[in-house]
Amino acid sequence: MLDLLIQFGLELLRALIIDELSGHVRRWLAQWSSTGRLRNGRQAFWVVHCRNRDRLIHKMLTELQEDL
Repeated sequence: MLDLLIQFGLELLRALIIDELSGHVRRWLAQWSSTGRLRNGRQAFWVVHCRNRDRLIHKMLTELQEDL
């Protein structure tokens, strides 16, 4: 379980620093965490995972369109 939390923390830092998540996503995460909507770490992990997946798919599709 500890390894999962460490991996989650590293992925979150990578997403925030290297991938440069936009400001509205960071504000959205802060809002969700401060209002208590995220009940546990598993739900927080899932939300971040879905956002990253959607962002990367969008990035991949736009790069594909630019290549055509």
